Amino acid sequence: MMDTLVYMVEQLIPEDNPQDDTDHHKNTRRLTEQPIETIDDRNFSQDEIRQIIEDFNPMKAPGPGGITSDFLTLVLKAYPKL
Repeated sequence: MMDTLVYMVEQLIPEDNPQDDTDHHKNTRRLTEQPIETIDDRNFSQDEIRQIIEDFNPMKAPGPGGITSDFLTLVLKAYPKL
C-alpha cells in the first residue's frame, strides 16, 4: 500500500522547481508573491473572525472551497485564541 501511495505522489505531484518554469509559471509565481490590496481592504479583529466562524450554519452545504462549519469548529478548538 505504501509503495502505491509513494508512486502516486511521485507521478501526480511534480517537484516545484523554479528553474523549470515557463514564462507563464514565472509570472504566476511573481503574482503570488505580491500582496493583493484593494480600495476596501481592512483589518479584521480576532473577535470579528470568531463571530463569523460561530455564525456558520451547520445545516448548510459547504461552498466552492469545501469549508464546512464542522471544519471551522475544529479550527476554533485548535486555535482558541483566535
